[in-house]
Amino acid sequence: MGEFKHKHSLGQNFLKDTKVLTNIIDSVDVKEDDLIIEVGPGHGALTKYLKLFHANLRCYEVDERVKPYLEKFLDEKTEVVFNDFLKVNLEDDIKDIEYNDLYVIANLPYYITTPIIEKMIESPLNVKAMVLMVQNEVADRLSAKCGSKEYGAISVYLNYYYKVEKLFFVSRKAFDPVPKVDSAVIKLEKKEKELELINKDKFFRLV
Repeated sequence: MGEFKHKHSLGQNFLKDTKVLTNIIDSVDVKEDDLIIEVGPGHGALTKYLKLFHANLRCYEVDERVKPYLEKFLDEKTEVVFNDFLKVNLEDDIKDIEYNDLYVIANLPYYITTPIIEKMIESPLNVKAMVLMVQNEVADRLSAKCGSKEYGAISVYLNYYYKVEKLFFVSRKAFDPVPKVDSAVIKLEKKEKELELINKDKFFRLV
């Protein structure tokens, strides 16, 4: 990465393993008339592979220092927004993009994994699937099955909306700089029909 100074405060651990990148792309069937949201593209390692879909691509990056790395991806279907993803009004931000299905594919900074997932769930946008790189222990909790020791409130919350699957383990050595923990890729696929609840708000307060 040359002389680039990674910011620990931004969770900057850039993915460099091409096999992992290929496996992420192979996990979804994105069409040219779909829209992909990428959060935290960094130097564009995953962005380069997402471009292979020839779909609409909107990337959100908070660190403007990586602008020279990302500018080469810009075209009529790809835009990079330098802003905090958690602060943007996503519905308003993509209203001018014509698309069929919406996907979120990202190597997420560990410290904002849950807020980003919650933002997408609470959004009025219909997200068909999310494929996310997260901390391995978090992946175990998010994809936990009922009765397992990892199963908890976040597992119940996610399973109401999505079919959650842990796709594969990713060694810490796949990143630069090398983080202190291993990662995993999970897939959240929107359920066609949600469970019928008498009082949805009361249910989630109880959980």
